Amino acid sequence: MKIKLVAIAKDEAAYLPEWIFHHLYFGFDEIEIYLNFITDNSAETLEKITNTCPVKFKYGEYLIDPGYSDNDFILDNGYLNANTLQSRAYAESFLNAKKNGFSHIMFLDIDEFWMPACFSKNIKDVLIALDDPCVTAFIWANKVGEHEEFGRPFTKETKCHFTKMQKSAVKTGDEIKIMTSHHSTCKQRHKHKLIKTGEISDAYILHRFQRSIIEYTSLLGRGDPRFAGKFSLKFTRRGYISDENATVLTIDPEALNKYDNGYKEFIASNCLEEELVKAKQFVLDRAAYVTEFIRDNAKTNKLIKKIVTGLKLDDDIAADLGLRGLSMDEIEILKHMAVELEKEGDIEKAYQLMKIVFAFRSHGRFVGRKFEQYTKLTNRQPQ
Repeated sequence: MKIKLVAIAKDEAAYLPEWIFHHLYFGFDEIEIYLNFITDNSAETLEKITNTCPVKFKYGEYLIDPGYSDNDFILDNGYLNANTLQSRAYAESFLNAKKNGFSHIMFLDIDEFWMPACFSKNIKDVLIALDDPCVTAFIWANKVGEHEEFGRPFTKETKCHFTKMQKSAVKTGDEIKIMTSHHSTCKQRHKHKLIKTGEISDAYILHRFQRSIIEYTSLLGRGDPRFAGKFSLKFTRRGYISDENATVLTIDPEALNKYDNGYKEFIASNCLEEELVKAKQFVLDRAAYVTEFIRDNAKTNKLIKKIVTGLKLDDDIAADLGLRGLSMDEIEILKHMAVELEKEGDIEKAYQLMKIVFAFRSHGRFVGRKFEQYTKLTNRQPQ
């Protein structure tokens, strides 16, 4: 077996070293990372790691070029249209892995850790024990109860909530169709293995989707990867989840100690201490920016209320979130009023109205273009 791991990373330098170390430690042979419109020190961090480890990275912006469609034939059209950069990265890396002699490939995000239940077997041991299916789906265990900022991914008692979501390891020898970021299928549909929720499993995907409260707040600012280079909040989150009724995964202390010592050596041998200091400060600065963005938009953006559930917020923000959202008709009226005010030369009022519209429709092309125009004309900083 020769197994490749692929990920897409956007401003995650603070988390790349632990994620890379983890998967090399548990038997993945090579890791490739596509950088997605980054603004932090991810590239500098990865440059150091690639000098000593089987890790590669590239900038993935070229994948959204409409003319780049070489590998689209193995993608589900719905997935391609929903997330062009990610789907094309996965298609390209799958076909390259097949050409370069890898027997398996797996696609994970930087907050997802493939985890053997015993904390000692590697990925190959587990696949062999499962009779090496063509597609092996491991279920998500959403990690909760992380109170320490930039804490380690695993503790002796790791709390999580199991879900029905999964991520798959796929054999490259089969003809496959990549359906979503979570699921691929081989055309012959033979030897699929799905480890169901609640089943005693050989391995899981530990999903560190929230981390500490301040990191969760910061990560909201990574936005939707489909809207490259533009600031927006990550509205797929459902709020900060507590550790109530969590399942506890117990990890052998000796195995955990060996793992943590290995990580310390990894950081030292790759001279990553300075890069991690910079990356963590970036996360904290982004958290402050996100908090201000929430403060400025809480009155008008009804989606914000969902993603900040469970956070401790200032009283004024909490009060703003209690206000009702605008209806679609009201938003349309405000948009047209802003355009009319622009025509009359009152750019300041046009800006104020379009700011409210933008809070509801930050992904609309017309609204985004107009809001950017008014922001520049009023000499304000872009949001």
